[in-house]
Amino acid sequence: MICPACEKPIGDRELLRCTACNKCYNFQCVNISVSYYQANLQNLRRLWQCPECNGKINTRRRGDSTPIRRLPDAASAGAPDMDMSCEEIEPATENAATHRTGSGDSDSITYDKFAELMDKKLEYKLGTKIDSLKCILEGKLEAMISKFESNLTNISDTLSTHLQQACDDIISLNKRLLTVELENQQLRSDLSAANANHNAAAGPGSEQDGTIAQLQESIAELRSDLNEREQSALLTDIEISGIPELDGESPLHIVMAVAKKLGTILEERDIVSL
Repeated sequence: MICPACEKPIGDRELLRCTACNKCYNFQCVNISVSYYQANLQNLRRLWQCPECNGKINTRRRGDSTPIRRLPDAASAGAPDMDMSCEEIEPATENAATHRTGSGDSDSITYDKFAELMDKKLEYKLGTKIDSLKCILEGKLEAMISKFESNLTNISDTLSTHLQQACDDIISLNKRLLTVELENQQLRSDLSAANANHNAAAGPGSEQDGTIAQLQESIAELRSDLNEREQSALLTDIEISGIPELDGESPLHIVMAVAKKLGTILEERDIVSL
C-alpha cells in the first residue's frame, strides 16, 4: 500500500487505517509518535479517523492526540500543486492547538482546506502514477504479446516443417510398399509358372510319358516281329538225329559233313544247337 501523504510504501508495522474512508496512512505522516502508536495501537485501529474525515465530521472536536503536520509556509496553503510528503511537512509545534483554535491567526489552516489540498495532491499524484503505470503496463504487454506472437510463429513454422517432412516420409513409404507389393506379385507369378512347368514335366499325361509309351509300343512290336521271324525260321530248320557219336568226334563237324552230303552248305552260325 502507498501512503497518500508521502507516497511511499507502508509496512505492516507502520500502517494506520481510517475507520471512515478506509484509507491507509503511515502513522508518522499524521504526526503520531512511535511510542504513542505502540501504546494505543488497538484503539487507533478501532477508532482512528484520518484528518480529512475528522475535519469533515467535526472540525472543532479533536481529542485523539493526532494533529496533522503543518505546512512550512501559510502563504503556500492555496497552491494546488504543493507537495504533501513527509519530508516537506514540518512537525506540529506545541502551540498547534492554539493556532487551530485561534480567531484569525495567519499561520493556521482549516481541516477543510487541508482536505481540499490533500484531494488535489492525491488526484494529481495518483493520476500521474496511473498514467505512468498504464504506459509501463502497455509497453510490457505489447512486448509480451510481440514475443508470444514471435514464439507462436516459430513454433507454427517448426510444426509445419515437421508435418511436411512426415507427409513426405509417408509418401515415400507408400511408394516403397507399392514397389514391394509389385515385386511380391511378380514372384508369386513366377512361382506359379514354375510349379505349372514342373507339374507338366512330372505329370502322367506329359509329352515325356507319351514318348516313353511310344517307345515301349515300338519295342513290343519289334519283339513280336522277331518272335514271328523266329517261328518262320523254325519251319525251315533241319533236325538231324540218330547219328552215332564216337569218342573224339566233333558233333559240329558231323552235322556240317551230313549237310554237305545232302547238298546244303552250312556255316557254324547256321547251327542253332547241338
